[in-house]
Formats: sequence, structure tokens, C-alpha cells
Amino acid sequence: MVGSGSGCRSATGGEGVAEAAGAELGAGAEGAALAAAGTGAVSDSSFVPHIPQKRFVPGFSLPQRGQRNFPPAYSLRYLSTWMQRRRRAGADEINRRMATNFDFHHGMTAPHSHSFQLTVCGRSLEVLRIPGRRDHAPELVFLHEGLGSVSHWKKFPAEVAQATGCPVTVYSRYGSGKSDLLNEPRPVTYMHDEALYALPELLAKLEIGDSILIGHSDGGSIALIYAGSRPESADNAVRGLVLLAPHVFVEDLSVASIYEAKLRFEKTDLAEKLARHHRDASRTFWGWNNIWLHPDFRRWNIEEYLPRIKCPILAIQGVDDPYGTMAQVEAIKRQSGGPVEILALPDCRHSAQRDQPEAVIDAITRFVNMNGGNKRDRSGV
Repeated sequence: MVGSGSGCRSATGGEGVAEAAGAELGAGAEGAALAAAGTGAVSDSSFVPHIPQKRFVPGFSLPQRGQRNFPPAYSLRYLSTWMQRRRRAGADEINRRMATNFDFHHGMTAPHSHSFQLTVCGRSLEVLRIPGRRDHAPELVFLHEGLGSVSHWKKFPAEVAQATGCPVTVYSRYGSGKSDLLNEPRPVTYMHDEALYALPELLAKLEIGDSILIGHSDGGSIALIYAGSRPESADNAVRGLVLLAPHVFVEDLSVASIYEAKLRFEKTDLAEKLARHHRDASRTFWGWNNIWLHPDFRRWNIEEYLPRIKCPILAIQGVDDPYGTMAQVEAIKRQSGGPVEILALPDCRHSAQRDQPEAVIDAITRFVNMNGGNKRDRSGV
């Protein structure tokens, strides 16, 4: 069975590099074997993305940094001390607190933030908005990874809002967080569905015009598809992209580590830990894991969108990321139609915002200051 989708067409949701599941995972021997074989069954979709046949020929293997013989030490630091010490509060209490305090789990207050549900493509999505303090500042829209959600970002969006002065919007995609539960397998096109249908509708309903998209893993790929599919003259044009460990094609390293995540989910308490961020951790996990391990997903590729992207891009990649190599951001820099800055961080794995938070927030602040500008009003002035 394959996880479900997220857009108005089919599905949206979860590749992310299992930041939550990605914890403590690597590319072992079993993962390498799975990478060559693949598993699962994919659902049909009426929307067919560009998947160039010439890129993957029999026996082809994408270059990797080097063969890993042991899992990296990738700890589950996304779990807060608060959560580890206390029993989970009731749903009513969680909703009450989130309505007044963005990051109550982690002791970081955003007193004017507002949490609510919004219907997008017929599904109820969890949304959080944090007001900015700068006039005419662009909206920063956060797009989480495959196993991410509003709460999974922890205090990062609030810290970015504080550092940049910009308003922030964070939401959980269909099948994640407190959004509607995943009810069908995810198709190969689930990231396309999110970028082409769900994200545009969400931005329109929230009346977000010029924006800067901040995407992690899955979210970074969705941001690229969105930016590469919209004309610059569109009302909700993109002012810039901040990409944290994005994917534009599938690497053997990624599939091997995702298989390790499958084993971890089956044999450890990972499901219980993920349940702190999702209504149904099992549906969320398998929706992401099954599609990434399906043989058809090996041909997934979004490089065709890169030349159409004219806005500036900040691409941040951990050198020690077990889910992707520098080849991803190098492909973005080589093929994009606009300026691309690469920030390669040492001693950093898949989630730079956790491993190197100060460097990431500093880089985002500089990027926003350089490319934020003033919002254009509807008259074009």
C-alpha cells in the first residue's frame, strides 16, 4: 500500500526526509538492497509529472558521497524536554494553548499568534500565523518535510519571525499534524499536487501576495515546483526561496536511509514519538515511506522546473545529510534561471535548522533583507 496525496487532485504530503523518522537512521546493508529493488504499490493519478526516461537506465546508480557502513548518529532531538517530562495534554488543552501561544511545547512564546483550521481542496488543514513587526514585509510561508507538521517545526518559525520582522504562516499538509487524516495512498505526483493545487489555494484564501517560501526537504521540493510553475506576473508571485535539504531527483542514499526508517518504525517506539506531532502517526509515516520506497518513485524528477525559476534562491545543505548529497543543491544552482546561493554546513545532517540553528537563521535573515523589499500593492505601485 502506498500513502495518500495532498493536493486538490490526488494527494499531498510526505516525503520529507523523515526528520522525525530520520532520526538515528542511515544507509545500512538492508537499505542498500532495498534501494536497488524498491517496494510497495502506487496509485494512479490523472496528473503525470515530468519523469525523464533517459535519466534512469537499467543498472544506473546516482553518485554518492561514499558508501556508509554504519548508521549516522542522528538523534531524535526534535522531541522537546517538555514533552519528555510531561504526559501529553488533552486535545482541548492543546488547542486552547496553541490559539494563544505558538510554541507552548518548548517554552517559546508568540503571544499574538493565531492557530486555526482552513479548508483547502476540500480538506481541513492546520494553520498557524505569526504577525510581523515590519511594514510591507513579505510573508514567510513554511513548508514542512515529509513527516513534519506545525508543531514539528518547534520554535524555528517564531525565531525566524523575530529575527526578520516578517509575518509568518505555517501549516500542516493533508495527512500531517492536526490536518485531515490521510485516507488514500500517495501517488508519485503527491508533491506536484501540493505545489500546483493545494498551495495556490491556501495562499489565495489567506490573501498572501508576495511571499518567500521556506521549505524543508519535501517542502523544499514543493517550493521549487510552485515557483517554477507560476508566471512572475501572478498575484501571489514568489519573492524568493529558502530551501533546506531539498530534493530534485532520487538518490540511492535517500532510499537506503528511508528503508532504515521503515525498520526503525516497525521495531522501536518511533510511532509513539511521532504521535506527538500527528493525529495518526501510522498513516502519516506509511504514506511517506511507502511511496518513497516504491520502484516507480525512482524516476521522480523535478529538474524541468528549475530553468523557469527567476527569483533568488538560498539552498542550505548539511554535508553529513543521510538523505541527500550536495548533488541536489548543485543541480539547483546549475540549472535555475535566477541567482542561487549555496550554504554547505559541516557537522550538519538532514535538518540544518536543528543542527546549525544560528547559522541558518543568520543566513535567512540576510536573504530576506536582500530580497524582501516592499510588497507591491494590487495597483502595481
